[in-house]
Amino acid sequence: MAEISRFFNSIDHDRVYSAADWAAYFASFIGNGVMPQPSSQLMVTAGDDVGLSLSVSAGHAYISGYAYENTAALPLTLSTADGSYNRIDRVVIRWSRSQRAMFAAVLTGTPAASPQPPALTRTADTYELSLAAVTVARGATEITQSAITDERGDATVCGFCTWMFDAAGMNYDDFWAQFRVEFDEWLASVDDQLDPEQATGIAARLAALTPVDIPLTFEAADWTYDSTNAVWNLLIPASDVTHEVEGVDVPYPVGDATEAFIDLDMSGATSSTAADIETDWSLVGRVYVDAQGIHAVAYGDAPIGDIPVIVRLVDKE
Repeated sequence: MAEISRFFNSIDHDRVYSAADWAAYFASFIGNGVMPQPSSQLMVTAGDDVGLSLSVSAGHAYISGYAYENTAALPLTLSTADGSYNRIDRVVIRWSRSQRAMFAAVLTGTPAASPQPPALTRTADTYELSLAAVTVARGATEITQSAITDERGDATVCGFCTWMFDAAGMNYDDFWAQFRVEFDEWLASVDDQLDPEQATGIAARLAALTPVDIPLTFEAADWTYDSTNAVWNLLIPASDVTHEVEGVDVPYPVGDATEAFIDLDMSGATSSTAADIETDWSLVGRVYVDAQGIHAVAYGDAPIGDIPVIVRLVDKE
């Protein structure tokens, strides 16, 4: 057993830290994946050049606490197509301990009657995140956008970066409940020291911080295609995001200072509908909130059915 502490100023080189020490620190609160905002980060699209060209957009990724940044559109070229069979290539972000670097790379698949994407390498020396799978048709001389499958939202091969609560597996409900108990005890202890206006202000602020669970539906008909970013978008307007206060439905003040946590609402699902809901849900890669309302982003295809969800809204300020 060992006790480890970081980071302190060095005196005569008695405190020396390595890149691995810093990476371990960042990995404790940033999970592996592509940064989720904006949704175009490290998106793979068909290239502007003639031939089997691709482009990886600007963006950031993290692997085991090590940071990657692509500052501008990055061109990549695939190997010549096979004359007899299709193949599936992958575009990856690779972390290499031996090369002391992270970089974009192409994994070339094997031509076959039923081609499969190449396996990712995930060892102590090399770790890869798949940004996209690209079907290279037999005899192809160019790549179109329809041949590219966005894999950034697939947590099994890439996924988006998670933060401290997600990475640590913390139960937000338990955390908040304990905070409320301790806060209420403190407020009771100082109640006689506050004037009515101060007490009312504190109560109002606490109410704004209290998480609100709102049942909503991502309706199939509301998805719209964004051809620039090759994603499907859905917006639930802020005026439609309401919650019950003393028996009355009132708008929740969503905005840039609101954090959204989301879960499937399977309470009304049957054995015949649950699988379809979960399939549609797997296409949704991101949900976020701004002054317009609640946004959902789907990658690849648009969900074909309605998705019932519970959205938990928390004021971050």
